[in-house]
Amino acid sequence: MEENLRTDKFMDRCLQRQGGTKFCLRSCWAFSTAAGIEGINAISTGKLIGLSEQQLMDCDKKSNACNGGLVKNALDWVVSNGGIASDADYPYKGKNETCRKPPEVKNSAFVKGYNHLPNSDNEILCATAIQPISVCLNATGFKNYESVIPILC
Repeated sequence: MEENLRTDKFMDRCLQRQGGTKFCLRSCWAFSTAAGIEGINAISTGKLIGLSEQQLMDCDKKSNACNGGLVKNALDWVVSNGGIASDADYPYKGKNETCRKPPEVKNSAFVKGYNHLPNSDNEILCATAIQPISVCLNATGFKNYESVIPILC
């Protein structure tokens, strides 16, 4: 696959998200999940399709939309749903809405399963060499962040 698909198009997708729509600050779990699936789907198909963070927020009932969630729960939902809709078909609204899934909205990327990586730098480096990964960060320590580098250890 061409290098620009791995970098330029993903950057374009990130930049598109910065205009217009209000983000709910604790929906990062949905963005991480969708981006990971977008990446592996692009590697598999050669086409970068923006996927719906909003569908994850609305339909993954184990997570809590704008109040936080887990990539694992979102991936479990995508697997049980058989896939995820495109962002074009199910755009981001920045708030929790009613869940829509097939046949009301079609899946644009299909996921059969996923792997959980061990907490090992070497394992993570090996995985990222061949495909995107989704990560989680407990951001509680950033709650009162202002301007200095937070020390969380």
